[in-house]
Amino acid sequence: MLLLQKVKDPRLDGVVITRVEVTDDLSCARIYYTVLRQEAAADAAKGLSSAKGFFRSTLAQGLQLRVVPELIFTPDRTAAEQQRLEQLFQEIRDEDGSSA
Repeated sequence: MLLLQKVKDPRLDGVVITRVEVTDDLSCARIYYTVLRQEAAADAAKGLSSAKGFFRSTLAQGLQLRVVPELIFTPDRTAAEQQRLEQLFQEIRDEDGSSA
């Protein structure tokens, strides 16, 4: 909700959080994201890095934790990898169909 409603950085338009992994001791949160427009990926990474302090301070106000987790933003490459695999499988199917 912070990303959608509170952050006004235009570099973060089209950024979607796909999942979050938090360490057992809550010291670190790895936040995976994807960008709807791939050409905006570099700007999105800079925007997330710039907003990191805002995210942490806002989380500190809302969470009852002694220590707010360090936030690590990581591009989620799952969709790109899935698309690459689909393309490879399609190529294999095309080759099998043409040799029959």
